[in-house]
Amino acid sequence: MALLPPPPPLSSALTDKVRRFHGALEDVAAAGEEEVRRERDAGGRWLTADGGGGRQRASTGGSGGLSAERDICACISNEMSYNTDNPNCRCGLRAEIRTSWKTPNCGRRYFSCLHWPGGGCKYFGWVDPPLCARAQQIIPGLLRRLNEMEKSSKSADIEKFEVLKFEEENNKLKKLNFQFEEKNKKLKKLNFEFEEENKKLKAEILKLKYESAKKTRLLKMLVALLIIWSLVFFFCGSQTDDEKMVNN
Repeated sequence: MALLPPPPPLSSALTDKVRRFHGALEDVAAAGEEEVRRERDAGGRWLTADGGGGRQRASTGGSGGLSAERDICACISNEMSYNTDNPNCRCGLRAEIRTSWKTPNCGRRYFSCLHWPGGGCKYFGWVDPPLCARAQQIIPGLLRRLNEMEKSSKSADIEKFEVLKFEEENNKLKKLNFQFEEKNKKLKKLNFEFEEENKKLKAEILKLKYESAKKTRLLKMLVALLIIWSLVFFFCGSQTDDEKMVNN
């Protein structure tokens, strides 16, 4: 294999992205081949050019031929069937398959030393054959769409997180409001009990005032009676003394 300057390695954060991208390419390729078979069964004729390296349709129906996207599907399908057995690098370790994201090899896989770029032997070799011109045009667009989908997904996740956070805060406020209402009910109950006790105390005070006034009236009557009796005894005693003096 040729030893060429390797492109930048795929970071671990993009591993899942790479897998989904290759899965999307395989789905596109399968769909394209299915459409090719349907077109061929419908009466189309296919001619193989350049020794089978590419496919070109000799159209019998004018402008109703296959689109360029179907050509790229066939090209990608051939690349997906390419041998991907991992060889050993010069370090004696099994080489790692990575993906290039630079044009014109965007989406093309290659073998790399497991320890590169932090060390290792800088082993390099292509896994996939060179991409056709149409693939070089289509894949960057697919990557842009994938990035847009990821951004939309992240935006949706952020919005979902904000909604969950808002609901959590709302639940906390509802809980605090419920506690406040419970305390308010307890305070109202205590206030009602206080008012009832206050009414009872006022009634007791009125009763005591009435009894005190009654006793005061009785006391005044007794004092008046005592005064009257005292006057009666005084006048009666004075008359008795006068009669005695007259008789003598």
